[in-house]
Formats: sequence, structure tokens, C-alpha cells
Amino acid sequence: MNYLALPNHFDGVSVRAVIEIPKGSQVRREVQNSSPNLFPCTKTHEIPFFANYGFIPSTLDGDGDCLDIYVIGDKLEAESVVVAYPRLCIDYMDCDGQDYKILSVLDPQTTDGEVMIVAEAICRAMWIQPTAIQDLEFAKQIITLLSVTDGD
Repeated sequence: MNYLALPNHFDGVSVRAVIEIPKGSQVRREVQNSSPNLFPCTKTHEIPFFANYGFIPSTLDGDGDCLDIYVIGDKLEAESVVVAYPRLCIDYMDCDGQDYKILSVLDPQTTDGEVMIVAEAICRAMWIQPTAIQDLEFAKQIITLLSVTDGD
């Protein structure tokens, strides 16, 4: 399946996310292409991920990849496609360029305080030195700005 070509269905409230790393896993297999031979790289991280990690399809971030998304909630399977509710944005610059990280939830009843705790833990664990951890409105602006289709 070509995950990059999926519409992101961003409606200002929820967005489609493709999961690459399930919560608790240390292994990442790239799934951002229809041909697995183009992304044979499997990376192993030192510590397990605190949340499901993946990307928002039909977006393009400053590092040349789709916009990264963390999905807080129950463990999801790799290559699953889910509806997530954006809450925060980690504003971050890495060696490849601007690399925003959207923090989202599966359950819209999750509090912003819970999301902030996970955001801070992710920054520490992944050695991310954020410019800022931005609010929901900023996250929505970034998703809209970086969408490469009309969402459908």
C-alpha cells in the first residue's frame, strides 16, 4: 500500500495517522512507501517508545518526510491507519531541517496535562531539544500548512 498517497482527512478536529512504531516497541520499519524495497531500513532505538509513532499521510515536512505524529493511547499495530485527535506540536529542528512532531490522542477525553507529560518524556528520551512545545491551534496550522492535498 502506498501510505504516502492516502488522504489525511484533516477536518480541523481529527486527522488520519499511519503507525510505524507501536507503543512500547524499540524497532522501526519504514512504511512511507508502496515498495518496501525502497525503505529496507529497520532502526532499533535504545528505549521503548512512550506512544505509537508514525506520520500523517499527504503532508510534507521540512526534513523531506511526512509530518511526524505520536498517537497517545492503547498500543496499535505497525502499518495500522487510525483517526487521531491532534493536541500539541513539538517545534523542533534536526540536521535535515524543520521536523515538527504532532502529539495526538486516540481518546479525545485525554487531558492536555496528560499529553504534555508524554511530550516532555518523548523529548527527553529521544534527545530532542525543542524550540517550543506549541498548543493545539499551532498544531492545526502546521497540519494545514504542510498538507500536500486538499485532504480528500
